[in-house]
Amino acid sequence: MAKTAAGIVLIFVCGLVAPPNTHGVEITINAEFKPDPAFPNRNVFTNKTPNTGQYCYYNPADCASKGVFGIAAPVVFRSAVPVVANHTDPRQGAMVTIPGAWRTLTVRHNQTLETEEVKIRITGFGTVLSIDPDTVHTLVPGATSWGDGHNKLWSGSNWSIPPSPCTRKSTPLYTGGNFWFFWGAPEADVTCAKKALYNIPKLAYHSLDFAYALKTPDPLGMSAGDYSGNLAYTIGPYQDFDMGDLLIPNSSVLNLNFNLNVQHTLKVDIPPGGNRVELVPKGGWYQ
Repeated sequence: MAKTAAGIVLIFVCGLVAPPNTHGVEITINAEFKPDPAFPNRNVFTNKTPNTGQYCYYNPADCASKGVFGIAAPVVFRSAVPVVANHTDPRQGAMVTIPGAWRTLTVRHNQTLETEEVKIRITGFGTVLSIDPDTVHTLVPGATSWGDGHNKLWSGSNWSIPPSPCTRKSTPLYTGGNFWFFWGAPEADVTCAKKALYNIPKLAYHSLDFAYALKTPDPLGMSAGDYSGNLAYTIGPYQDFDMGDLLIPNSSVLNLNFNLNVQHTLKVDIPPGGNRVELVPKGGWYQ
């Protein structure tokens, strides 16, 4: 059963559908490695990026146990034309493509220019779906609540239960005419869609809320210092994040900027055949 949530974060954009921002949305992901004397062989980066995504906000234990993190990117999708009832083309309704496959990017040491590889995948997508409450009650006579009417607008069961291969990752949360949901994705790029049973004049997604997982290199084999890199996901029809032909985003690119910081308390590389380490101050011990 749906529950109200006064704490849902909404990003409202007024006016007509605007041309997408081709410069994109910038998101920075920070991770660091600090050696722990108690665990000298521990080779794990710590993600220092705050969880701003709604899923990890409401489900912190689940995200922590699975090594998943969440970000809410300020991207708004608005329908350019009405959604027509019983459409046969999924692209003409409420459709979501989640780029769930692993992707690889290169991070480069800012001083030595050494390179390493980082892998990332999008594990799920969510947003605040908006439909005018009066429209819902008009279209669905006898609805006991806005949430009940909203669910009856679409084919299948409750909106938070997506069609395969997407998976349910949330309990529906709604307030007024806004409905928050989150769908999970397997390790592949997948598309999931809901068919409208009624004509819907206006439809909007008020954020791009995504969860992600990382595979980072072994920091014990990396030089101390800062590494940086970038990976871009495209947004819009037939792009990485694709919401179909009707929902047009206000930004066309999601730029993920990665910063990895490596710290070593003391790291000595001994060449093959070496068996001796000597610490001598500059100028010798006499000074």
